Amino acid sequence: MEWSLKSVSRSCAACGKVFEAGDDIVCMVCKKDSGEFLRCDVLGEKAENFSAPGRIIGQWKRKFSGKNSDKESLRHALASQEEFFFSLYEGDSTREKEILKQVFALLLEKKRVLRAAGTDSRGFQRYAHVASDREFLVPSDDFLPEDLTFVGNVFEMFVP
Repeated sequence: MEWSLKSVSRSCAACGKVFEAGDDIVCMVCKKDSGEFLRCDVLGEKAENFSAPGRIIGQWKRKFSGKNSDKESLRHALASQEEFFFSLYEGDSTREKEILKQVFALLLEKKRVLRAAGTDSRGFQRYAHVASDREFLVPSDDFLPEDLTFVGNVFEMFVP
């Protein structure tokens, strides 16, 4: 499994327009038929009609800000991680999504965005979203090292 993910682009993957401060953008993680994962950043108004270069695994929205303070950048990164986690529950479930659900749930629990709320009868960990009390069932599988090889690269997408 090959990942070539990066931090936010400077231009729209749909039309090539250079992002300006204040632009609404949608960031998508896509998996190509070849197995390669990549990130596509698209202007908000172009996102609905964007032909992704593969299956969309997850996505989040953000405002393009150009330069932020360190504190503001960290706040944006946390909000992006939270929205990406929510998007993993949309559409069909895949092995990649199940791994990412578990890893991001642990990350967001550490940052006190989610709190553990016990397990269900099938062995899934229940997490409650602190701000909304919305509940998520998260797999509690044991993963092989090769299952986790791509996870570290995903976090690069959220680096301010």
